[in-house]
Amino acid sequence: MNSTNNVPEAITQGIVAIASINSSPEVAVTAAVLSPMIKDVSTELYSRLLGDLQSSRMAKVLHQITDKIRYKLSNGEKLRSDSFIEKENGIMLKQVLEGILLTAIDEFENKKLNSYSDLFSNLCFDQR
Repeated sequence: MNSTNNVPEAITQGIVAIASINSSPEVAVTAAVLSPMIKDVSTELYSRLLGDLQSSRMAKVLHQITDKIRYKLSNGEKLRSDSFIEKENGIMLKQVLEGILLTAIDEFENKKLNSYSDLFSNLCFDQR
């Protein structure tokens, strides 16, 4: 394993930091809901044997997801409130994130990684 194993914890800390800086109740709720889901999925995937290139791809997508969620929250967007996030502690959201990350780790074109982070961050806010 390599040094990118700290990424899940760093992302969780980043989401919590975003919530504390903003001091908005909506942001605090969003951080409380999303950070455990993102940490659970990313920790599970990191526990598998990934090569350096795969780990760096996953880290890049996770960082982009965090940045995009932070941007949307700072612009006043609200986390969607339907069964996609709320049912069974967000099991559907976790499954989507795991699928996106599994696809991203084997993506050979780095420019496509941005699309994966866009997809997940949009799913967290848009119910369509």
